Amino acid sequence: MLGSYPAGLGEQIQGDVDDEVLDRIAAEGVAFEFEESAPGLVCVAAPVREADQVVAAISVAGPSHRFHPDAHAASVRAAADGIGLTLTRRARLSTGDSVPS
Repeated sequence: MLGSYPAGLGEQIQGDVDDEVLDRIAAEGVAFEFEESAPGLVCVAAPVREADQVVAAISVAGPSHRFHPDAHAASVRAAADGIGLTLTRRARLSTGDSVPS
């Protein structure tokens, strides 16, 4: 599965991330980070897609003693989807393609 991700991603992944974890993240549309980048910091993130291409990501992080990323997963995913729809609509409008309302 690592081969299907953008070039260089494999070098950036640290810790116990394997194909099974990446497949789960792809299926759920959200990823979690629990104090892997910094002690006391947790995060939830989701990809922003323009059409079917991942062009960015959105994340929310907070201190592990009061932020529970799983409680915010649906909101982060919804925000990412909303941004993606806006980008897709803009791209279609700028090329003159018809855009469903």
